[in-house]
Amino acid sequence: MIKILPFCAAALLSIPCANAAFIIGPWALGQGSAILTNANTASPTLGNNTPDNADNSSLYSGFATITLTNPGDTIVFSGSCTMSGISTGSSTAGDFRIGVFNNNSSSDTTGWLGYFASNAVSSTSGIIFERGSGNSTQFASGTSSGTGSGTRASTITTAIAFPAVTYDFSLTIERLADSTLQITPLLTNSGVEYMNGTANDLPHAGAYSFNRVGFLAGNNLNADQIQFSNIDVTHAPEPSVALLGLMSAGLLFRRHR
Repeated sequence: MIKILPFCAAALLSIPCANAAFIIGPWALGQGSAILTNANTASPTLGNNTPDNADNSSLYSGFATITLTNPGDTIVFSGSCTMSGISTGSSTAGDFRIGVFNNNSSSDTTGWLGYFASNAVSSTSGIIFERGSGNSTQFASGTSSGTGSGTRASTITTAIAFPAVTYDFSLTIERLADSTLQITPLLTNSGVEYMNGTANDLPHAGAYSFNRVGFLAGNNLNADQIQFSNIDVTHAPEPSVALLGLMSAGLLFRRHR
């Protein structure tokens, strides 16, 4: 018979676990004149499906601040999106971007800290950008962003031309033991990866906290509409080392009759 020690069961209940929450807005435009609907849901719609209506536009939303305090603490930004009417040539490289940010007490969409990643196409790799201290441009702009003080994410796969289909996406940021952040984007459709790879970066002071997510449909994407679905942010704190030790030392024991 297997028994769970009472005091250990109580301890087990105190182990931190992942906290997931849909981002239900309100979503707002950061730039552009696209028609934005479903702005108070986890599935906002950018563009009204008329030619290029979602082009050269960005949208963002806030969420309760998440701070990556300890090694192993992780934030995951995820969901899916369906592209309509976009260009499928090489000119769309880098024109779809997803990011996790700290608004850095900014009253508008400029000067934010954090990270975003861009898509790859057949001729050009995607890349991860750092939004560093002192930048003065819009949150998904590559201007004055830099690429982080760690490894540049040149390993993001070069994929086939970027088609108008449904994609699953995620952007994972994990705090490592050396206090750097590991940034890992992923954008996939039917097993093909249009963003991947990792970059390690030592963030600017205060950039261990995040309170904004955002997207960009760039000027060359020529998107008619982008339908986002089930946008989510998950915070996974690192479990207590002490409790892990307790579990390995004998949370469960077998008593033989």
